[in-house]
Amino acid sequence: MQEGRRANRRSRGFSLIELLIVIAIILILIGIAAPMYDKLQMGAREAAAKVTLSKTFNVVQTQYKNTYQRYAANVLELCPPASGGTTGPQASGLLSGDICSGEKGGYVFTMTSTSPDIYTINANPKVPGSSGRIFYFLDQTGVVRQNDASKGNEPANANSPEIR
Repeated sequence: MQEGRRANRRSRGFSLIELLIVIAIILILIGIAAPMYDKLQMGAREAAAKVTLSKTFNVVQTQYKNTYQRYAANVLELCPPASGGTTGPQASGLLSGDICSGEKGGYVFTMTSTSPDIYTINANPKVPGSSGRIFYFLDQTGVVRQNDASKGNEPANANSPEIR
């Protein structure tokens, strides 16, 4: 009779210890997976910033120069005009979306132009080491350069290593 009661009591469910062990195993797996997920996301943000520089900004600056005989001096000159006005050198409408704020995917894009034939664009992680580890640089040559954040959070420049 006692064996029958034990069998019934045992088949009702898990003990508290068994549930705690399962929860501990799940937490350990999450602790292992979370940093790997963060690294994957950081890598994706870095790749997106590099493509934005090499494909988007490089092409748009070329279009802008062909149209206005100079490179754009800042990101706003590449964006649509405010209030649906007409396009022109101050607002060409060549870029759209969130990049017009100067920030995209955890990277901050800053553009300068010192003459009609020269421009530079830096793509720097908003939070170095968290939103990205690599600083990017592009100029009128179309060559994207990089500087790793492990070297002191220095923005990339014309002397930084070229991306191959």
